[in-house]
Amino acid sequence: MGIRLLGPIELRTAAGGPATVAGPKQRSVLALLAVEFDRVVPLDRFFDLLWGDEPPARARAALQGHVAALRKALDGTAFELRTRAPGYLLTGDAEQIDLCRFEALAARAEAARGDDRAAALLLKQALDLWYGPPLADLADTPLRRDLAERLGEARARVLAAWAERQLRLGLGAAAVPELESYVRTDGLREPAVALLMRCLLQDGRAPDALAAYHHARGRLDEELGIAPGPALQDALRAVLGTDGAGPPLPARLGPGPDPAREPAARERPAAPGRPRAAAAGLALPRLPDDLVGRAEEHRWLDRLRGPAPAGGGIAVVTGPAGVGKTATAVSWARQAPGFPDGRLFVPLRGFDPAGPAAPTEVLGALLRALGVPEAGLPDEPAARAALYRREAGRRRLLVVLDDARDAAQVAGLLPAGPHCVTVITARATLEEVTVTQGATLLQLGPLPEAEAAVLLDRLLPPAPVEAGTDARAAAGAATAKGPGADDVRRLAALCDGLPLALRTAAARLCARPTWSTATLTDALADERTRLQTLDTPGPAGLRSRLIMTYRHLPWDAAHLLALLTVHPDLPVDTGSAAALLDCDRPRARRALAALADHHLLTEVSPGRHAQSGLVRGFGAELLAEQGDAVGRAAAVRLFDHYRDARERRAALPEGVRPSLAPPAPPTAPSAAGPALTG
Repeated sequence: MGIRLLGPIELRTAAGGPATVAGPKQRSVLALLAVEFDRVVPLDRFFDLLWGDEPPARARAALQGHVAALRKALDGTAFELRTRAPGYLLTGDAEQIDLCRFEALAARAEAARGDDRAAALLLKQALDLWYGPPLADLADTPLRRDLAERLGEARARVLAAWAERQLRLGLGAAAVPELESYVRTDGLREPAVALLMRCLLQDGRAPDALAAYHHARGRLDEELGIAPGPALQDALRAVLGTDGAGPPLPARLGPGPDPAREPAARERPAAPGRPRAAAAGLALPRLPDDLVGRAEEHRWLDRLRGPAPAGGGIAVVTGPAGVGKTATAVSWARQAPGFPDGRLFVPLRGFDPAGPAAPTEVLGALLRALGVPEAGLPDEPAARAALYRREAGRRRLLVVLDDARDAAQVAGLLPAGPHCVTVITARATLEEVTVTQGATLLQLGPLPEAEAAVLLDRLLPPAPVEAGTDARAAAGAATAKGPGADDVRRLAALCDGLPLALRTAAARLCARPTWSTATLTDALADERTRLQTLDTPGPAGLRSRLIMTYRHLPWDAAHLLALLTVHPDLPVDTGSAAALLDCDRPRARRALAALADHHLLTEVSPGRHAQSGLVRGFGAELLAEQGDAVGRAAAVRLFDHYRDARERRAALPEGVRPSLAPPAPPTAPSAAGPALTG
């Protein structure tokens, strides 16, 4: 396919190779043109997709820059981007767009109504074109959500049509995996759940069909406050052998205790015992053997041990990406005495690309770890939370809730009891947990220079010794090659003192025996390429973590993160932020607060925030994706702000030049990167 929309956006040349579409803004423009293929897309639609309800002052110029770059990317493909009033038009070979092919296959299947086998084959070909959530890698705006919902509805219709034909052909079992996968991500669509139940029944799996019904019934009640509708009730009658007309079934029908009729069965607690953490997948994870520092933080956490008010309760460990929140919490949890009933580690995956862990599933795992049998797990989330609080409250238990997305995700996971301790790790400060639950807050900062030096000393290999060299000469050579104090200080500063960045830097040196510490620090000196040099592939890399944090920011905060690139490398105040965003001070203050809450800025004094070098480099990449015009416009506004301040007899900060042509913002590194980034 030339353009793929049914998952992350992709563009390929006519030869089949990938074509570069730099940045989410250009991918957004391409996606909208492809969704509206061969139809003129007005400018306002682009503005809505790229910036939501608040396009920048120079939105038209920024869009023209993205279109110009996209035209270059389309060279060598089967498509042409044309200017047609009142906007732009994408033309070419529709068969080379997976969405167009998907729609064509669905139309052909609809035309083959009398031939279920042929229609099923066409519909399955259409479904096989999907490879992930549609448009998931674009900026979150109302129009993106509308487009994604439109595509999702189309897939749901095709999936239902295919499953119905499979049932008529007696092949419902073949549709079960597709339906199960779909219901896991969107279990509130009753027709899909009903089809899953019927396919499971045709496959001889009536108990699984009943389980699917009860799971859907619980979600409908929890999230929408409604009972199952006719589609689910009809499917349940079929499973129970009562298919046909009849009065509506009770909301809870089928095997398993009914809490309204059998309260004793649900309230009978299991005898306290040591949690089965490993069996439930909640054992404390393994840590690197070379963990360094955090002694003061461990002593601070030691205060949690023992009953309240001297101890017990909840702590939130927060800090920037890569600072070692999980490592600090887990290392303390491993050695902290006073928890004879066990220690549980719960990965909440708050910033995972696949989405956060569902609270109902987390509660189920916690209850299983506490010895509650599967048959004794309530379906209702509120009942699960109540049972968990009761079971945990009878134990001396330590629970680590790792990588929480927000306060709502942990609200039902806090055990009661004076001897229970909960440690939450999060990128945001979770002030709501502090206010409503009395949690204490531990903010992790960068490693001090001395501890950074110890970490590097442990990670770096000894210098190689050539054959025939005596011991004294070998020792001298190793000392000469090893990092000196100045090198360590410089490397730690360039890594912002982050353990993750320091480990990555050490890995670079280990993998390249010809490099010295000075070689690496020279490569890291360029702020524009520093993040790329310290990045590693996969979700554990520093850039990936920053991207996931960025995607959860409010729009103003996300935009300000990019615009701060044109600000001098000095603390920024509310007035400067308002000038960059071209907004009023209260709105700018909220954007600064959101960045500080996610540790992308540090408040160095009331109202003044500083930015680390790695985050500043990430912002430069974001700004480069938006085009030079956006950065230049922000620089002009910033200069005007400081010029007005000078006219009010306020001095210009060092680094702000009184020029009518502010310098262009830094550009992002090229795809190839510098020679020392491998």
